[in-house]
Amino acid sequence: KRPGGTGIYYHQSYWGKPKSYLWLNSIQLKLMIEQLKRAYATGAKDYWILNVGDIKPGEIGLDCFAKLAWDIDSLHEATLKEDFFIPQLRRDYSLNEDLTNALADVLLAYSKLNGTKRPEHFGTENLSSIETPLFKEEHAFPFSVIHAGDEGQRLIDHCQSLVTTLNAIQDELSDEQNIAFYQQIYHPISSYAYMAEQFVYFWKYQLAVSQGRFGSAPLFKKLSLKAQENIQQAQQKF
Repeated sequence: KRPGGTGIYYHQSYWGKPKSYLWLNSIQLKLMIEQLKRAYATGAKDYWILNVGDIKPGEIGLDCFAKLAWDIDSLHEATLKEDFFIPQLRRDYSLNEDLTNALADVLLAYSKLNGTKRPEHFGTENLSSIETPLFKEEHAFPFSVIHAGDEGQRLIDHCQSLVTTLNAIQDELSDEQNIAFYQQIYHPISSYAYMAEQFVYFWKYQLAVSQGRFGSAPLFKKLSLKAQENIQQAQQKF
């Protein structure tokens, strides 16, 4: 038996195969809580290390990790909003109850989106220059732009509704608060929305061309390229 005990090395930012996630700190917090609790329950209690990645966008995940490391019973997947998001937002942004609840819902939705599809995992290229031989082509864009009520468009609409809420909250914050708000919350969620637009409209463009709809094809191409431009501008601002 090893006297040093058992520990955890956990990634909320990852560089390697089959696909890196370094850009928007796209950790799914409910999954992190579940995995850390499982590790703790099976004896990994002595040493916990977190690969944070970029500090500012990683602060929320770091805070969540630290709270669990201090008290494993302090957070639960089913009550993530009440246990974690609402107290954290009250502390950092001093918003009223309605805005705090609205912003907590946005963060909960963003975390769920990351569980559906990380923004770093759209497409087949790996921006970290690590090879991706295990990453399958069908994983690049799993949303249909035809079936299930146009999954792609539904994704865009959902993301845009989150950004609309963020815009309203942003107007209620001071200039000083908005600096942290942009880096910590607004940038990752709006960039996810732009990434969704870039890929959904690209596949709509591909479909339009294949069907000979040469009137709508250029429109979808323009929208996809505009989303790519928005990503670059947002990153420069960040």
